[in-house]
Order: sequence, then C-alpha cells, then structure tokens
Amino acid sequence: MSEEEWNSGFVRCLGMLLNGQIMDEWDARGRHVRDDVLLLLLNAYHEPIAFTLPGSSAESAWTLELDTAAEEISIPSGRSFNAGTCFDLQGRSLALLRQSSAVYAGKSI
Repeated sequence: MSEEEWNSGFVRCLGMLLNGQIMDEWDARGRHVRDDVLLLLLNAYHEPIAFTLPGSSAESAWTLELDTAAEEISIPSGRSFNAGTCFDLQGRSLALLRQSSAVYAGKSI
C-alpha cells in the first residue's frame, strides 16, 4: 500500500460476512442444518463510513441487532435495511446485522 492509501479513511474499516446458509452441519436425523447470515461491520475511522449491504432485493432484509453508536446498545433496534442499500456506520463503532433466511429441511424457520 502507498502512504496515501494507508492514510485513507476507508482502510480503517472491515466488513465480515458469516454465512450460516453454507454450514457443513447435520442434525441427528440427517437433515442439513442452516442458520441466519450475520454481517459484522467495524469502523475505526473517526468519521462515518458507508457500507453497501450485500445481497439482492429478492433476499430477506438485514435487521440491525447491535450498533455501538446507538444510545442503548443492549437492546436491538429491530430496524431493517434492504440488501443493496447503504448503511452508514458511525465513526469508531461496530454494528451487527442479521439476515433471517434460515432454511431447515426445506422449510423457512
């Protein structure tokens, strides 16, 4: 990385997708176990950074489960955001979003 790239605000952020839909787990009856998709966003920069939420409009919306920039971080807000939209993560904060698209034995749960 160049000195200019190293000092850019966008390199002080991280987004990590934990896809529970591709788990390699099976239950006692031999059914494939799937879970929700989680998106962890971290912003170490002092200004907000916009993250584009992954997925297509056909997928479930993302539900905000935790936002350390919120006044009450212990209570989920329940706010939802469509895939493909921008989520403005405040400076020096963390957010956890969940996409409830779990399928168990071919049925949504």
